[in-house]
Amino acid sequence: MTVAVETWTAVKFQRLAIGTVKIVDPVATIEISGPEPCVNETIDVVSGGTTFTYRVSNTTQVLLPVGSVSIIPQYRYLTDYSRCAPLNNISLSITGNLQQPIVVYYQLQYRVSVNPPGLVSGPTWASGTTIYAAQPDVKVLMFGGPAGAGNTADMALDHWLINGTPVNIPAPSIAVKIDGPTSVVAVYRINAPSVVQINSTARWALVYITAYDQFGNPVASGRSPYVTTYPVTTTAYYVLQYLVSTRWPATVNGSRSIWADQGSYAAFAAPGIYYFDNATRLYFRGWSNGESGNFTAQVAGPMSVDPIYSVQYLVSVKAPGTVDGKPSAWLDRGSTATLNIPSVLNSSGSVRTAFAYWVVNGRAGPSTPTAQIAVSGPMNVTYATKTQYLVTFQSKYGTPALTQTWADAGSAVTVDVTPPQVWSPPPLLYEFKGWQAPGGQTFNSPAVVITGPGAYTAVWSLNPIPIIAIAAAAGGGAGAFILIRRRRAAAAEVEAGA
Repeated sequence: MTVAVETWTAVKFQRLAIGTVKIVDPVATIEISGPEPCVNETIDVVSGGTTFTYRVSNTTQVLLPVGSVSIIPQYRYLTDYSRCAPLNNISLSITGNLQQPIVVYYQLQYRVSVNPPGLVSGPTWASGTTIYAAQPDVKVLMFGGPAGAGNTADMALDHWLINGTPVNIPAPSIAVKIDGPTSVVAVYRINAPSVVQINSTARWALVYITAYDQFGNPVASGRSPYVTTYPVTTTAYYVLQYLVSTRWPATVNGSRSIWADQGSYAAFAAPGIYYFDNATRLYFRGWSNGESGNFTAQVAGPMSVDPIYSVQYLVSVKAPGTVDGKPSAWLDRGSTATLNIPSVLNSSGSVRTAFAYWVVNGRAGPSTPTAQIAVSGPMNVTYATKTQYLVTFQSKYGTPALTQTWADAGSAVTVDVTPPQVWSPPPLLYEFKGWQAPGGQTFNSPAVVITGPGAYTAVWSLNPIPIIAIAAAAGGGAGAFILIRRRRAAAAEVEAGA
């Protein structure tokens, strides 16, 4: 029987416990060095089938038999969650004194909880930086889905939980620093097809998935639930949906188109007026299904309800002009706008300003105060004016065709006198030749150019032929000569307006 003799030296504080065995035949010294919790350890010495157990505290001298000897350090559990763990065993062949020490390493380790079992691998006792790995994806059974959804769901690694703290890294391995009791959990997300298309207007939509553990207990539920257990099975619930749509600028449930659950309600809304920036707007008239305003309908199948709008343009008229009796109006494209304006805008004595013609978007338009124009776009309507003069026509002989009128400045007015020839008295024959303007200008025709207000006087000329004929009949060239001279004097008086 070998007797163990213990001696004590100072404790050394290190991350790893280092044990030294010094063999001095027949006495050996065993030294334990490590972190404080691991300086008092149990070591088995096995030789020839016999085990000798020593309690070693830092340094202990022991007697070893000659021959093959195995030194086996033992684990020591400090708590349920920590332990002192030897890192290697030592085998010796004792034939004499050992000149070199033999080192035994100890480590302070902590319990690591690893989940879900079967998917995550790694040591359950560890210290320092340790690698844990998880399967990135696994198929699990799925029940209850429609045809096309399949009979399995994907259970995909989503992130990790280290001591309850999320580590948003979906990598299949992670390095964890172990310096106390630790929980390493791989969090998986269960995914099933979110949509199973039937055709372009009908589909099955995933509502939720329920996951059950191996004992049939539900562990998670949702459209894509998270689980931290394995194995699991799942059930999936789908709802039938239909495509419900409308056209801009209307909406159904706030969108242009939606997939609505069978039996749900769809709210259709359309603005009564939708304005653009270019004097153009849309004016709501109703819906393609006959509805006249916003409405709600229950979804029993695919639905497409479109708004009916008319395109309207803003027609604005410069005052005092109007369109359809108003200064401006929104009118449907293709309709007719009625323009109206007083024919005389202002008057002062014998001069006045009158309407000349409409100007539509900068181009000359109709010349009547009341006019109709087709609406083909936004219109800015103004007008042009003209100056008119009050003129009269007077004549010593006959009757003018026009005695008084308002005439446009610069316009040509033709006024005849009836009869155009007058015997006053016979044999004096006067003929109408034209007009004399108020300023003295003479027009040698019935047409005059209006340059201002006032009276235009008819110009008459004496026709000499009847007088010459009478004189010739009376005989004598001398008499004719005298009559011609008198005629010229008389004609000069008439042409001057006498």
